[in-house]
Amino acid sequence: MSALLFYHKTVALNKQLHGNMRVTPPNAYFFAAQTNSVPLAGKEFGEACKEYAIVFSKTEGGSLIPVVLLGVRSNENLFLNKENKWRAAYIPAFVRRYPFVLASDPDNTQALTVCIDAAYPGFGSEVGEFLFDEKGEYTSFFRRTLTFLQDCHNNFKLTELLAKKLQQLDILKAYSAKFDLKSGKSFSLGEVAIVDEEKLKGIGDKDALDLVHSGQLAWIYFHLASLTNLARLVDMASEQL
Repeated sequence: MSALLFYHKTVALNKQLHGNMRVTPPNAYFFAAQTNSVPLAGKEFGEACKEYAIVFSKTEGGSLIPVVLLGVRSNENLFLNKENKWRAAYIPAFVRRYPFVLASDPDNTQALTVCIDAAYPGFGSEVGEFLFDEKGEYTSFFRRTLTFLQDCHNNFKLTELLAKKLQQLDILKAYSAKFDLKSGKSFSLGEVAIVDEEKLKGIGDKDALDLVHSGQLAWIYFHLASLTNLARLVDMASEQL
């Protein structure tokens, strides 16, 4: 899975190049129409588990991250209607941050740069929100955006610790997500991973206590509870077909 997914042309924002630029926030989610899963932060599990199935998927670098399943086919998002409005009460932060994203500075890997998808049609428009004021300072809109991006970045970093912990404890198991639709058609997402509940019950007291104190145990059970939504995903796919 790519870390950027629906971003096509990310550029770093600066006041020299973009001082007069405006951005119109998306009022529809057309950019996510061909995305069948998106990364999810652990802090989102409590809300996301009510509507989505949460599984663990490999990134391009080979590490595991939690994702929410949005479709049963590779270029499909069942959570969008014909007007590209989202069909669930909770929208993952990965989607809500678009067209902005924090990226590592190539000259300083410890620093983060605010970027935008220059291919987004609402960027550079004659209407919308300014990013910089007449003094070259961040506008209130841009400051709110930056705070949200920093929260997303920090939450995703914390979630990486969850995935590493689960691998260290060896309590993940391979899961082949195969969907048998009512029409008789079958689709497979390829191999993902889920927590093995029996192995979870067998971990030592110290590891269990660490999971409790870190809040990760709650995230694990939200993940397990979310798997009941696989049946809902199948129903949504059947309805569309």
